[in-house]
Amino acid sequence: MRFDVVSICFRDELPLLALQSRSIDVFWDLDMIGNYMIIINDPESADECRDYITRRILPSMSDRLRAVTRVVTADDLIGQVMPGRGWKTQQALKLAVARAVESPFYLALDAKNHFVKPVSGEDFFDADLTPYAAQRVYKEDESQRYWLNASYRLLGLTPPVTGDLRAGVTVTPYMFQRRHVLDLLDHPSRVLDHLGRGKSKATEFFVYFAFLEAERQGYFSWYSPKASRQATLFRKSPQSPRGVAKVIESVDSGQATSFAVHRDRLPRLSESSYAAIHDLWSSRGLLRDEFLREDLRSMRTATQHS
Repeated sequence: MRFDVVSICFRDELPLLALQSRSIDVFWDLDMIGNYMIIINDPESADECRDYITRRILPSMSDRLRAVTRVVTADDLIGQVMPGRGWKTQQALKLAVARAVESPFYLALDAKNHFVKPVSGEDFFDADLTPYAAQRVYKEDESQRYWLNASYRLLGLTPPVTGDLRAGVTVTPYMFQRRHVLDLLDHPSRVLDHLGRGKSKATEFFVYFAFLEAERQGYFSWYSPKASRQATLFRKSPQSPRGVAKVIESVDSGQATSFAVHRDRLPRLSESSYAAIHDLWSSRGLLRDEFLREDLRSMRTATQHS
């Protein structure tokens, strides 16, 4: 199964994007990739971003990956609908890109996502070619239920406001089904406008979930549940040194297929934690390029002093 891969970035994440592209070259069967689309979500620094990608990332790619790489800007996809950059625009872009991809499925990545072990089609699809989706139970009183309920309301639907709810996990990597996203974009609720301008507390993943639940016979009619193989150090969590160590161990032990470190988390990591991550990257062949080693180090130092 061949599918497009889309990754959204802005200036401060460019070294992480370089790490991602290197990991795809190292660990992916590149025959799976239709197009690798890099979306620059940074109108004020778009030229700077494109220059970095052109001078540093593209030359470091294999010929095969470079041949399928496309670099576009947010304006290319959504015009002036959503000014500026940020989390909400990033959410809208993950849906808007359905109008530009060419495959029935597309894998959405954030720049912080990178792969740490070999990847094949079996990581994304079951034997019937149904895409996998990680799932979890959202408790009635937890904060993310507020986002979930807002996503239902954005579509004019009544949310399941009582009881626990099983739903898809709302993190990247995330496999979207293009035809359903296109139908969602045509919904009279004008999803892109609400997401991009922050008019709603809805999120892209929950809106997509709610749409499939209410109007396409249920989310898990289209996805096969599977345990998450993604390890993430988010901006603020886990907070304890033990929690951070547990995430790193899940990567080092091979439990996780992909890893993500939020850019703002890098300066807050202890020296020992960062050294462990650096060794992990190095041992997997992700730090081959001197520019990437230097830029990741500068990213950590610059953020520490900002």
